[in-house]
Amino acid sequence: MRASDLIGCDVYDADGAHLGKVHDLRFEADGRPGTAAWRCRLTAVVCGRTAIGHRLGYGTGDMRGPWPLSVVFTHRRQRCQEIAWSDVAHFDRPRITLSTRSRQQSGSKR
Repeated sequence: MRASDLIGCDVYDADGAHLGKVHDLRFEADGRPGTAAWRCRLTAVVCGRTAIGHRLGYGTGDMRGPWPLSVVFTHRRQRCQEIAWSDVAHFDRPRITLSTRSRQQSGSKR
């Protein structure tokens, strides 16, 4: 699987509620860099309603820039969800279905 297979996919919870589109991926490194055993594995996908602020560098909150953009994109970033890859029940591009309910109902973290 390639990262481009996941970016832009629609994410739905177990109840069929649309959570947004995937706009970022989280990976974790296993092993020591530079060795044959070094690998990265997908741990989470980040989805939300919009990704333009993330693409401009406002996704992590470290970006400084014109204050109106910073305020707007920081507010939108709070509506994004980080979903553990282990919560994915089914992936069939362009749809990702979760085995869990949405954060409003289950209280999962951002």
